[in-house]
Amino acid sequence: MISVELCASEPQAQSGKLIDTIQPELTAWPDRELVYAARNFTRTPDKLSNDRDITRLTAAKLRPQRVVRRPKES
Repeated sequence: MISVELCASEPQAQSGKLIDTIQPELTAWPDRELVYAARNFTRTPDKLSNDRDITRLTAAKLRPQRVVRRPKES
């Protein structure tokens, strides 16, 4: 039972360290919102992709951005 608990806590500790490392570098609000959601995620990191909020936030980041092209000046 103890070994199962240790195995489950190690990935959470590592993901917490990763979030602590990248969080100060993020300036865009969608990025910060995703990190906030990941930090407050209570289950194990391998379940992140199953979470509805995380999926919504990552889908918004992956959606192609609309590019507005200016007409060429003659």
